[in-house]
Amino acid sequence: MASTSSTPSKYVFISFRGKDIREGFLSHLFDALQRKQINTFLDENLRKGEEISPTLLETIEDSYVSIVVFSQNYADSPWCLDELVKILECKETLGQPINHLTATPDTLSSRNSSSPATLHLGVRGMRSESKLVEKIANDISEKLRHASSNDSYNDNLVGIDSRVKKVESLLCIESTNDKRVIGIWGMGGIGKTTIAGEVFSQIMAKFDGHYFVDNVREEMRKQRPIVLRDKIIHQLLGDKNLHINTPKLHAFIRRRLKNKKVVIVFDDVDDPNHLKLLAGEYALYHNGSRIIVTSRDSLYTFKKNHPKKGYVNISKKVIAYAQGIPLALRILCSTLYDKEIEEWESELEKLKDIPDMNIQAVLKISYDGLERHEKSIFLDIACFLKEELKDRVERILEGCDFFPRRAISRLIDKSLVTDSNGRMGMHDLLQQMGKDIVYEESKQLGERSRLWKYEDICHGTENVEGILLDVSGNGYLELSSIAFTKMCNLSALGNLKYLDLSYSFELTRVPDLSSVPNLEVLYLDECRSLIEIPSSIGKLKCLKEVTLNDSKKLHSIPQSICNLKSLTDLDISYCLNGLSENIGDLELLKVLYISGSGIKTLPSSINQLGKLEELRCRGCEGLTLPPLTGLSCVRVIDLDDTGILEIPQSLCFLVSLEELYLGGNNFESIPASIKQLHKLNWLTLNGCKRLKFLPELPCLEELHASNCTSLESASTSFLFQEHEDEEEEKYLDFRNCINLDKGVYEKVMEDVLETHLLKHKIVKLCIAGDEVPQTMRCKNQSGSSLSFILDRPHLIGLSFCAVFDPKNCLGDDMADIICEAQFIDKSGDNSKNFDFYLTILKVGLSYSEHVFLWNELFDMEQSFVEATFQFCIHKVSFKPIYHEDFDYEAIIKCGVHPVFRDDCL
Repeated sequence: MASTSSTPSKYVFISFRGKDIREGFLSHLFDALQRKQINTFLDENLRKGEEISPTLLETIEDSYVSIVVFSQNYADSPWCLDELVKILECKETLGQPINHLTATPDTLSSRNSSSPATLHLGVRGMRSESKLVEKIANDISEKLRHASSNDSYNDNLVGIDSRVKKVESLLCIESTNDKRVIGIWGMGGIGKTTIAGEVFSQIMAKFDGHYFVDNVREEMRKQRPIVLRDKIIHQLLGDKNLHINTPKLHAFIRRRLKNKKVVIVFDDVDDPNHLKLLAGEYALYHNGSRIIVTSRDSLYTFKKNHPKKGYVNISKKVIAYAQGIPLALRILCSTLYDKEIEEWESELEKLKDIPDMNIQAVLKISYDGLERHEKSIFLDIACFLKEELKDRVERILEGCDFFPRRAISRLIDKSLVTDSNGRMGMHDLLQQMGKDIVYEESKQLGERSRLWKYEDICHGTENVEGILLDVSGNGYLELSSIAFTKMCNLSALGNLKYLDLSYSFELTRVPDLSSVPNLEVLYLDECRSLIEIPSSIGKLKCLKEVTLNDSKKLHSIPQSICNLKSLTDLDISYCLNGLSENIGDLELLKVLYISGSGIKTLPSSINQLGKLEELRCRGCEGLTLPPLTGLSCVRVIDLDDTGILEIPQSLCFLVSLEELYLGGNNFESIPASIKQLHKLNWLTLNGCKRLKFLPELPCLEELHASNCTSLESASTSFLFQEHEDEEEEKYLDFRNCINLDKGVYEKVMEDVLETHLLKHKIVKLCIAGDEVPQTMRCKNQSGSSLSFILDRPHLIGLSFCAVFDPKNCLGDDMADIICEAQFIDKSGDNSKNFDFYLTILKVGLSYSEHVFLWNELFDMEQSFVEATFQFCIHKVSFKPIYHEDFDYEAIIKCGVHPVFRDDCL
């Protein structure tokens, strides 16, 4: 039967039969292919007697290469024969390569023998399994290289071969005694990314590791460099279980990279420092490595390698007009594709009227062919909505009485905009063209249809249709009370659905809202001078969201807001002194935030909010709660730092409650009925300094009870309750709970360690104390390292314990505990290295010795006989400059508990 690993793309399919083949030769071949980053399909879930599934047949068809391992009983399996028939069919119809290997009869009888399996691959007499495996892997790699080359988009690109050959000559791949970095430089749209991608697809199979880092400039804005860097390293090393997540690469990771000959493409780099941050320094890698640094994208025109008959001369004219810029060529041909030659001629006549033939004018050809409303939508995206979520763009444009879905689809077809992961994209040249079109409307301030500059907005006229009001860089924007009165054509003001005036620091009053009856969203966050909301807000029957967060001078809102029958979200945090008694009339309200406000009492009518899902009252000091009896849908209640002296019994009957925040309060006990909250998965009790006893709890995922300095007893029986999510992670924080009874302290640790033996149970613990759990198999009495013999096979997990002494680790830096692990095989020649991390936040938060206990799950098929572990604290500081430090003295004791397959309960 065939064998499977879950991979995003299937390149190689292996057909075989027999456990001996799978656990012997095939396991080594699979590892060799994985090391070369060749995805391999293995299906180990097939059942006897089943017919081969259509999905598996599709997998064979989609694979680039098939490997058939003929063994003595291969032909006895109808399943294997069906696979073979399909593989041969793909060879005939698709030209799919096949590697066939023959397992000799003695191979199957030597399961317990140390002699290598004898397989034949066109070369008889080869007895070294390792050499054979390497030969097969190299042969497959070469086949994939040709397959990748043939499968690339080369057939859609005219004239690319010469460019690819030029870059390959600069790379000089055959030279293995050096490392090279190649830069492809030029203006946006000339095809640099296309060339780099084509080169990459043709050469990647010649390297031990490869990665194409797409659109570096944008990715560095969206995520932390360390996250992207770790993705690159995981791919290059072919190690999905590798844990890094530290700014500085550990020495053992550098050693592993140093043994790899890699090729990396960094696409669209606008800052040389990004290469250093993303492991782009060639010194990290083995001789023969190649790095390509480039910019942007492009595609081709006629969707053929040559123009249609009769189009040769006119296609040359189009290419000339495009000035050799692929983006311009793509735009022109998106307009002309599938048109008759007469229409091509007509468009070229228009081009003759363009005096200087600049690129913007060429790109404008496609824009000129749009319908009027399509032009408006294109300009709105160019001026206001680039990089916005597509759904939000559609919602905004619908509010302007457009029908955007069809229009946006047409803009995409004409290559004027893109839909990238649900966000509206646009090439920089096209965006500039759109803004230039608006600039050309008038030279006078405020006379253009779309305004996005600070000075223009103050002088808007009747020509204005849209405004982007961004005052984040100006401190405040001063507008007169009649600033918008001249803008009578401001895009469907009466149909306005979304209004965001957040951070308008000088805004004191919101004008009459009667003129925007269709408004759905009103954002007024951090309007620090705002003192009044008009009563006309109560007339906005479509209003769904209102946020006034941190508008500190706003002490009240109109009673009429309770008339808003469509309102679902209301955020009045850090403002207001009271809440209307009629708040219960907001029958569709789902979210109510009053955190940090001056509100002292929740009206009893709050129980009428049958749809309410979130109630956040954090920091409302002295808050009085009514019995909460009608909140049948509430999932989150936040009462942190409200000063409550007793937890209302009614909280324990809110059957939908999932998260409960009670930290920083003054109660001494928790009702035993809290166990009835079967959906509760998050409980926060941090800083409840009078709390002494923690009863049995429901099946929590996270329990935060740090700084409960009077806590003496706590039940952790919930760790053993069944949960619908088998792969749940749990976290328990008893940091600085210094009065826990010693027996309780020991029981909590033993409970956590026991759950590590339950398959799929990841549990992390922080607790005040200075002892490693008694039942931990391997531990020391002092120091931060230990070693031990692995006397059993099938290691599937490890539990880690580190005793941390903050006196040896001064400062207030962010920190992780790192456990560096090395596993050594019987020969002593092969080893496997891991880094295991536990984030402990700021080291200064612990006032005494603390025990950190956590675990990792994996399935280590390879057999090892010895393991060595080194613990340390990894600190990161950003003041005054970025700095990191590895502290081995702060770990005063440690332990490791290996978990084997037959340990699991």
